[in-house]
Amino acid sequence: MNRTIFMGALLAFGMAVPAAAHAPLLDCYDNGDGTITCEAGYSDGGSAANQIIRVRDADHRLVFEDRFSDDSDFTFDRPDAEEFHVQFEGDQFHSLIFYSLDIEWVNE
Repeated sequence: MNRTIFMGALLAFGMAVPAAAHAPLLDCYDNGDGTITCEAGYSDGGSAANQIIRVRDADHRLVFEDRFSDDSDFTFDRPDAEEFHVQFEGDQFHSLIFYSLDIEWVNE
């Protein structure tokens, strides 16, 4: 009987691990006023507050580095570079890039 309980616990634990996994999310949009806003987080609803955001030009040179706000967003002046990308650096396992060509203008 103890063996059955042990095996059941192993199965339950094994099934819980994938459910706890999460993926980084990043979306950036052009505000139409020369600024861009990026919002980040995780697929499980986790916050990106105080995590690193980097903007790099097409040659991968660092334009600037900062941190997401307590609301997991960050607004910055559009770089002069024609092409650039935004990096969301959560940790060594959670990193994501958003390319300037994918940034859409928001018309509110």
